[in-house]
Amino acid sequence: MSVSPDERYQRWLNSRSSEPDERGFVDFGDVSRGLIGLQCQYGSRYVDGRIGGWANLGEGLRFEGNTNNYHSLRIHRGDVEEFVNRYQKLHNF
Repeated sequence: MSVSPDERYQRWLNSRSSEPDERGFVDFGDVSRGLIGLQCQYGSRYVDGRIGGWANLGEGLRFEGNTNNYHSLRIHRGDVEEFVNRYQKLHNF
């Protein structure tokens, strides 16, 4: 059974993965795997576009950590939907 991007986002919102820390950040790996279907190492390439050929979808969004250590990367919960929308638009979802 296929799950639409909107359904996937609603499921994520209702999961523990969406619970932010005290500053409002969530683990980017959970977002990448759960919402755009990419392992964190590949999803993180869209955060800053520093690797040639990868779009910079993170401009103006709040992130912590750095893409050189993608396991440390966190995104502000309030920016998750915009990041996912940018990814979906780029890939014509």
